[in-house]
Amino acid sequence: MLPRSVVLDALGRRAPKLVLAGTALLSLQNAILFSGFLVWLNDTPTGFAIGSASLWADVPAVVLLGLGILGMASRASAEGAAAGLARGSGLLFLGWALLTAAWRWALPASMGRSYADAFDGILGAGEGLPGWIAGNLGGVQALLVLWAAASLAFVGAVLLLRFEGGRSVGDRILDARVDLRTWEGFVVVSATGTVLIVAEMLGILGGGTAGGLLTAGLALKVAVAPLNGTFAYAFLARRAWRLVREESRKEPPASRVMPIVPEDGGDL
Repeated sequence: MLPRSVVLDALGRRAPKLVLAGTALLSLQNAILFSGFLVWLNDTPTGFAIGSASLWADVPAVVLLGLGILGMASRASAEGAAAGLARGSGLLFLGWALLTAAWRWALPASMGRSYADAFDGILGAGEGLPGWIAGNLGGVQALLVLWAAASLAFVGAVLLLRFEGGRSVGDRILDARVDLRTWEGFVVVSATGTVLIVAEMLGILGGGTAGGLLTAGLALKVAVAPLNGTFAYAFLARRAWRLVREESRKEPPASRVMPIVPEDGGDL
């Protein structure tokens, strides 16, 4: 097993490229998700398939982003800057990936279903829950709670980069302004949509009926957030690209092997 210092050093040297790869992939994923919503308005099955396919991209993208932030935090710490919260941010991104893999794939698979089956069963429960959901009620509730927890962890990961101990990394990749168009705005909108949907679905599992919270949550989650995320991540990718270019300028030129020529100009 490689020593921790070796791993952190390797991450530090590749950090801007990891952040660039992660944010560029997340921008593309949100664009595909939003296009799926537009298709869904006229062709529900196709639009849902497009949106679902895009969800395979966000987990590896966030892993790249988290590793990149951990690498940048390691470099900042080595240079004497406070980077504890930046390190915590990177770990939270990796935690989001684990929680998302758990609720999106591992937990549904343990019940012999998919997360889409769970959502369809809950939202279509006008005349009662499907038997498989009623028989796995605790597991389905855990799925929803993990989804909300993952979303809140993502918000925390982003906000940590705005505070002392996180700004040593955050100032290099975040915009100075904070509004609904920036990364912070995107994660708050997305998390709000998730929490509203989860709250309403938990209510349905408890015997209630769908209401306005579900409609508002779905609007935020499948329409507003993906469009916002497309541009927010594109901006982050542009900042990361600048960092990559700056790093390339700082790298010393490759050493050149000069031929050895005898002083008298003769053969060696």
